Amino acid sequence: MNLQEKKYIRSKFVGIFLLMILLISYCTLTGAGGYGDTIANPELTEQTRSITVIGEGIVQVVPDIAFANIGIETINTNVLKATGENSATMKIFLEKLHEMGIDEKDIQTYNYSIYFEQAYDRMYPQKLDEKDKSTCRYHVNNMVKVVIRNLDNVASILDVAVTAGANSIHGIRFTVENESELDDKVRNLAMSDASGKAKKLAELANVELGDVLSISEVVDSQMGMNYGIGGGGGFPPGEKDYKMQIKVTFLIK
Repeated sequence: MNLQEKKYIRSKFVGIFLLMILLISYCTLTGAGGYGDTIANPELTEQTRSITVIGEGIVQVVPDIAFANIGIETINTNVLKATGENSATMKIFLEKLHEMGIDEKDIQTYNYSIYFEQAYDRMYPQKLDEKDKSTCRYHVNNMVKVVIRNLDNVASILDVAVTAGANSIHGIRFTVENESELDDKVRNLAMSDASGKAKKLAELANVELGDVLSISEVVDSQMGMNYGIGGGGGFPPGEKDYKMQIKVTFLIK
């Protein structure tokens, strides 16, 4: 093979090599090296424009039911005597409730506990004489939740409880029995409020409001009834505000 033929073959190989480099570069830039898909740059994707508002619904209602937590605590150095005294007092109290028309299903025990209170010498807690040991006592607590459907009887029931031996009364609150209907009503009001706010913002921004992108209830808002204590006979329930808030995001067209 002469020199001229060698130069010719060498130039062919160089040309083929350059052609292959050009093809590889083209495939890389156009995505043809995969499955023909074009890779989109996330930074170039158009950002979704939206308006987010908080809508609030409020309904004023008159409570029609009350709840009261009523308990009895007995203390004795003998645990059997402490529990016996507690049971006897609670029995009398429950009988009085039934006499006032409170149904069995509206009385529920939600806490019963016994704990031991040990006397001790502050200077020498490990050294207790017999006199000190006799001051160790057992505490028995029995708490029931009472549903009061006639609000005129709230004060009377509390009086009966104290007379029967109850020495712990708390958590008296007033509400409506069917809160699900209120939920639907205040939710509709909250959605209407949110739509109105979003339309006003869209008009101020000179944009057109689109569909709803997301909607959720604001769970950390003071949802539900704003309770107050009171009832008939010295405990007026008054009117209560039932509230709900929702967060709505609308698309800007």
